[in-house]
Amino acid sequence: MLYTRSNAKTYARENMTGVWGAIPYPFTSDFELDEAGLRSNVRYYVENNLLDGIFCGHFMSEFWSLDLDERRSAAEAVVEEAAGRVPVVVQTGHHSARESVSLTHHAEQIGATYAALGNPYFMVSPTEGIYDYFKWISDRTDIGILISNTGYTGINLTPDMLNRLADLENIVAVKNPQPLEHTLETVRVAGDRLIVADPDERKWLKLITEHNFRLYTSSPAPYIIQYPGHTPIKDYTALAFNGDIEGAKAIADTLDAQRDLMDKWLHHPWGASKLMPIANLKVWTEALGMAAGPVRAPLTQMDDAARDELHGDLRNIGLPLTLQRA
Repeated sequence: MLYTRSNAKTYARENMTGVWGAIPYPFTSDFELDEAGLRSNVRYYVENNLLDGIFCGHFMSEFWSLDLDERRSAAEAVVEEAAGRVPVVVQTGHHSARESVSLTHHAEQIGATYAALGNPYFMVSPTEGIYDYFKWISDRTDIGILISNTGYTGINLTPDMLNRLADLENIVAVKNPQPLEHTLETVRVAGDRLIVADPDERKWLKLITEHNFRLYTSSPAPYIIQYPGHTPIKDYTALAFNGDIEGAKAIADTLDAQRDLMDKWLHHPWGASKLMPIANLKVWTEALGMAAGPVRAPLTQMDDAARDELHGDLRNIGLPLTLQRA
């Protein structure tokens, strides 16, 4: 590890910054983990300057469909291909806290920069059971831990709970896909001990300019609306960090069509069906030249008509569907 448990918060505060992406895991046509494709994708993200950090092994990666060996081998592939060029967060949560500790130890051993834990999602008692789950894992690990506070697990951590968890020595950050009021209250009560981030790209510039946020984590946006030679999210982020707010806004304002497509194909289906539209994401990334493949059951594949409609939408906003990776 690049730091000790006792200085995990300090290290994260100094280094956990910029535009991070939550990545999918590609599968082969016979539903095996496509490790070669995953490695190629990581090189694509990093070598084309699309991401400042990688978040892997969580919802976008279909973690629930992977066995433990696959989770470990996928994490190893991502860390090895990133090769220290960008930090890597490996999601190590599991409904078994013991398995989560084992996965977190593995993340430490392979050189992941941080681990992430989603909210417990099965047989958890309110409040104390939630706190005990995170504390049990924290007490047995050294790596800096990011909490992914998504209500998709059926649990939303309150700012007060996040304030309690922020006191744990190696809890360093929270990815907080919650209403803005919740996020800002979390900053107010725990921001001195916890980096707070929001994965909604539409909010990102405002969070930088009005609330001094320095970490965007994480969604597919940085690798599905950016591509080699065209990095508007990275560009406006750099301008905003350097105080050029007008310049940043001018670039951010060009992305409404891309955001609308993300709403149509990713955000709205997720909200309407309560099923993650990972199949839609994979079709989108595959159209841009990345390895993707099918989703695993119980998710379902896109039908041909929807696939054609998505491709048409991508062409209409000028994304390069025949792009070849470097």
